[in-house]
Formats: sequence, C-alpha cells, structure tokens
Amino acid sequence: MRKSIFIFVLSSLVLLMSPLTGNAEGKNAGEKKGRILIKNKEIIELKILEERAEKGLTDLVLDEGTSTKTNIVMTSKNGKKMRFKVKKLKTAQLLEKSTSVNGDTVESYAVTSITNYDSDRYDSKNDSSYGIKAYSRIYIDKITYTDVPGTYWKLIKATGGWERNDPILRLANRKVNLGTVGLSRQRIESQQVTYEPTRDTWSYNAPSDWNPVNSQGVNITTPFVGASSTVDIFVSDPDKSWELQFANNFK
Repeated sequence: MRKSIFIFVLSSLVLLMSPLTGNAEGKNAGEKKGRILIKNKEIIELKILEERAEKGLTDLVLDEGTSTKTNIVMTSKNGKKMRFKVKKLKTAQLLEKSTSVNGDTVESYAVTSITNYDSDRYDSKNDSSYGIKAYSRIYIDKITYTDVPGTYWKLIKATGGWERNDPILRLANRKVNLGTVGLSRQRIESQQVTYEPTRDTWSYNAPSDWNPVNSQGVNITTPFVGASSTVDIFVSDPDKSWELQFANNFK
C-alpha cells in the first residue's frame, strides 16, 4: 500500500512539473529570438522608388534630400569635354524594426540612390547625346544599445548597377567599393572592400565581422556607411572613355 502511495505521489509531481518546464523552455526560446515590432514589404522596382523620391517620401532624413538637379562637365581620357544634366533621386524605406532579448533596438533600412546622366557633347553640336542611369541600394541597420548612448549604423549588404539608355554605349573597368567609417564601440573604424563585377548588375554582402559605427562620429571623423562605384563608358574606343563615379552613402 505504501509503495502504491509513493508511486502516485511521484507521478503527480511529474505531471505538475512538466507544464512548468515546458513554459520555461518556450520563454527562453522566445527571448533568444527577440520580438519583431514592424515588418514591411520591400519596394524593389526602380520606377516606383524614383516616384517615391520625387514626392519626397523617405523613412530616414537624408542630408542631400530626395531629389536634386545639377549640371556637370566631365573630360574623357582623350581630352573631350562632355556636359551632363544630372538628376539625383534618393529614398529610404524601413523594412523591419525589432528588439533583442536584452532590450537593444534594431531598425533595418534599404536606402536607394538613383542618378540619371543625360549629356550632349560639350565641344560639338553634331555628336549624338548619351544617357545612362547608375543606381544602388544599401541595406543598413540602425542599432540602439541599452548600455551605451547614441545610435550605431551597420552596413549589411549593397546591390546596384547601370542602365544604358543608348545601346551604343559600352561599359568597362567596373569597380564597386563597400565601406564603413566611424567610431565603433571599440575603436575608430575604416572598413573597406573592393569588388570588380563583370556584369551591369551587382550584389555583395558586407563582411560579417565589420563593426557598427556611431552616428555622431568622433572629432573630425564624419561617420558614414555605404557603397560607391566607378565605370568607364565609351562608344567604340576605350581610349576615348570617360569615368562615371557614383556613390550612395548614409551619414
């Protein structure tokens, strides 16, 4: 009889403890994952992003604004001058906002920059006009830590490319730079990596060991995260090409 009572009591304790153990495991799992507060579908169509920028729509304050127009003169390798009408469009979209188990907040953004270059030969009215579009999208995390003041920015990924409005244009010597400059939680950072894409579109992840940098900078160091590109553009002779420089930085 005593043996039966002992088994009954032991079984009851197991039943009582099992739900408590299960809840504890579930809570720990949830804490490790954190909590997603906002999640938006990414806009990837360039035309829609251009319209968004022209309307002044952006989820981040951009130093240069969302739409600017200017004129520039560039010189080719053989000394010919070319005048460009340049239209720059830029917009940022909040993709996700989440909190970690220790209370840190992470906001993930896609910052898209699009620049249209339309030109007429500066030194000859008889030459045809050229047009090209350079664009890129940088994916960045805005991190607010609970144990240090300020916000930090981390570059996650960058994509981009070039669109030729004139089929006669040819591209060569494509280069893409991903970079981060600023003060991390440990030291002053100057992180950079260079790629050489072979096509007119590209996509690269930032090295996972790059540290986030403080948005306020330090002393004379202006912090930024972003991507830049250069490409030589010509019609038939590479020796008569001109170099197109394009940057998409957030600071």
